[in-house]
Amino acid sequence: MNDPIALARRDVVLGRLVHAIAEGLPIRLPQPSAARPARTTAWEDFDEASEFAGVVGRWRYLFEGEDDLLHLVVARRDGSAIPVAEAWDVVAFLLPDVPRGLIWIRPSTGSHHFYFGHECLHHSPSSE
Repeated sequence: MNDPIALARRDVVLGRLVHAIAEGLPIRLPQPSAARPARTTAWEDFDEASEFAGVVGRWRYLFEGEDDLLHLVVARRDGSAIPVAEAWDVVAFLLPDVPRGLIWIRPSTGSHHFYFGHECLHHSPSSE
């Protein structure tokens, strides 16, 4: 996961997250529009053009949250099932300085959902 485009996108997304948190703004899921109608679940509507989403290799990710908790969705770009170990690899790429013990996982089949506190980003050099 040393793709310079994925690294640059990660840094932009983390910068947006830190800014939104500092301003007290909620980090919302993308809303369906005429150009992009709703799918079966809200997180499926994200793409790399969403301000808190990106792509790394064969995976896509999306952050959302408010108050003091962030939610990170990790899924495969082709929509197929993703093993938990692969999802953790994406989390390690996105949040290299956040200890795994501070992240709670809710596994699923087509995606995995990770939760962690806003304060975890304040200690990440890649988000500064």
